[in-house]
Amino acid sequence: MIGWSASFSPSLGVPLPAELAELGFPGCFLYSSADAATVPFMLDPNGDYEYSLPVPNFLKFCGVPLVFQTLMLGPSSTPANAELLVSNGLQCLGGN
Repeated sequence: MIGWSASFSPSLGVPLPAELAELGFPGCFLYSSADAATVPFMLDPNGDYEYSLPVPNFLKFCGVPLVFQTLMLGPSSTPANAELLVSNGLQCLGGN
């Protein structure tokens, strides 16, 4: 997922990082607001994933923050017992 903020999630109404223990995922944190984009993906047979985000060379993108984070269900997840795998957050700032 891609968000504009690493400090507040408007869709959830909570400050970030937000601990996900209350949702049954202890030790997991939400670092991205996820209000810019949510990108579904599939892993390749090696368990890898690659995503390209083309950014046009426009001056209006200078200084614009983007926050990236990946969340996915683990291999042992079932409808009755979900396992959530969460990456760290990555914050980027547009510039040239």
